Amino acid sequence: MTPASSHQANHLRQVAQGIATDQTDRVLVVLGAKGGVGASAVTLAIARDLARALPVVEGVGVLAVDAHPGRDDLSVMASLGAELPQGLALTTAAKLGVAPAQDEAAATETARRLVRAARQWTVESGGWIVIDAGVGGGAWSRELAMLASQTLLVSTPDRVASVNSYLTLKRLGAAASRVALVANHSDEKAARALQAMLARSCRQFLGMAPALAGWLPTRADDPAEGSILSAATSMNLAAA
Repeated sequence: MTPASSHQANHLRQVAQGIATDQTDRVLVVLGAKGGVGASAVTLAIARDLARALPVVEGVGVLAVDAHPGRDDLSVMASLGAELPQGLALTTAAKLGVAPAQDEAAATETARRLVRAARQWTVESGGWIVIDAGVGGGAWSRELAMLASQTLLVSTPDRVASVNSYLTLKRLGAAASRVALVANHSDEKAARALQAMLARSCRQFLGMAPALAGWLPTRADDPAEGSILSAATSMNLAAA
């Protein structure tokens, strides 16, 4: 890890310690600009660090939900890493009795049902719901983003992911104003260049520009274990 990345990680971890006391609705949605950019790894890392930052509580302090239809990537990734901290539980939309909406008409109510079902597990502890919504831009992702107190868009600096980041923000419509960018497999220079490129296009055509929540260097070990992953997304959460 470079000195700049280390400094960012240390600073943002301090911010992460404060989000447990934030009295927002505490619903965080993570989207991917395209498949393979690391949205699930970021989701799991955020959930782990939030659970570690929360006071010890009885029950579920953080519920991480895999909203991919027919998949449970979070549990698979968790099984390959360290033991989950106390207060963190993993589930899927299907296990909560909600099937991801396949059409525009059902998306709004289905997204609300998912958040309501997840909240039943955390209401007593006042905890966080962290939703891995997969590739963004569809009706399901858009409605989840509208319900979130913060939405994070995970991308990489390569051209294909950069273009898809813009297209995702465009498809999110009004929800795009709630989105902050996380640049994965990136150093600070590349992350700021990606954000600047998106900001120029988004201001010109969408009338908004996503903030840069953080950048995540490529790691040789399991990326879900890197505390910088969740720490780097904490800037905007603290102000949510």
